[in-house]
Amino acid sequence: MNRPDNYYQHHWQRPPVLDRERFALLLADLAALAPHVGCELSYGTEDGPCLGPELIAFNDGLEEEDEKGDDFLLERDVSGLDPSLYEEDGLYADYCETQGLPYDRFVRLTLVALSVRFPEATVWPGADLRGWVKAYRAYAQIILGGRLKIYERKNLRAFAALGGGRAAPAET
Repeated sequence: MNRPDNYYQHHWQRPPVLDRERFALLLADLAALAPHVGCELSYGTEDGPCLGPELIAFNDGLEEEDEKGDDFLLERDVSGLDPSLYEEDGLYADYCETQGLPYDRFVRLTLVALSVRFPEATVWPGADLRGWVKAYRAYAQIILGGRLKIYERKNLRAFAALGGGRAAPAET
């Protein structure tokens, strides 16, 4: 099946500096979610993903460069980066193209957790909206005990209502 170019491209915008306490909550979410991913995650020479106090980083663990997806990197503080990397509104924009590899599920779970812990962040999913609905439901089940808070229900409805393309900014 041919997929559109953006099928597995996931984009997000966030403030240059993410609050340390909420970043710690995001890390706790990811530590709880990682065992449910169903694939190996790695980063560099380490076994498993890097889930540190300043950096979340992982990839698909594949050795073949032409088969690899992008590394997923989410630094808590990117304020020292080149100012040309920021959007006009001062937010930092980034993306990860997973090529549909198994770690795509953890990318989605990470971005769902980012949007929950940092409602000021905006996540634009790739075109595979079923995968995003599954990620929101998995997050709700594993982290929230099956209950979505009101803004999370709004985000889930926004993703589900798209029918393809990108989500509108999260409502806070």
